[in-house]
Amino acid sequence: MLVELYIKNLAVIEELRVEFNEGLTILSGEEGAGKSLLVDALCLLTGGRANAALVRSGEPAAVIEGVFWLSPDDSRLMESLKETGVELDGDGSVILFREIREHGRSIARVNGRAVPVSLLQELGQLLVDVHSQRDHISLLNPQRQLDLLDSYGGLLASRSLLGRKVRELRDTARELSALTDRSSGRRRELLEYQVAEIDGAEIDPDEYEALEQEGHV
Repeated sequence: MLVELYIKNLAVIEELRVEFNEGLTILSGEEGAGKSLLVDALCLLTGGRANAALVRSGEPAAVIEGVFWLSPDDSRLMESLKETGVELDGDGSVILFREIREHGRSIARVNGRAVPVSLLQELGQLLVDVHSQRDHISLLNPQRQLDLLDSYGGLLASRSLLGRKVRELRDTARELSALTDRSSGRRRELLEYQVAEIDGAEIDPDEYEALEQEGHV
């Protein structure tokens, strides 16, 4: 859930802080009042393509920051954050930050840690859903459909546990395969050594019969 959105120096917006509560929030106003800029800000915050033209004239950079509260059931989002080493705040919130500079360069952060924009895109697909004629609709994403179905069935925790077990099983299988390969390699080296020893002895094929006749065998 989006708790707060902060925007600075984005197009006509000099500075704006909007707080959201649970339930429906409606933004209204005349055409050109800047409502669509809030959607643009959310798109940038979730990894959208940066455009230096959106930086307010005369300013060095535009800044967008969003505070999201995560539900304990958001296991997939928790796993994504854990895999990247991003730690959640004590209240279960995550802060996304995006800075667009006047020359087009972009900086992304999650909970104060610098991250690639691709991570904002990954998290954004789990945090924000923009519905319009042109933008991506997450309900058409098969993974999102599975998330909703598992959430409805109360299976997110079980799915997360199963995922960890599968990863552990695959890691064990890779380790076993590596051990088997090393064991096979050592046996091959032993056999090659023994063959070399036999070849080096230059044994006469008739030597066994001669030794047998002499009673040595």
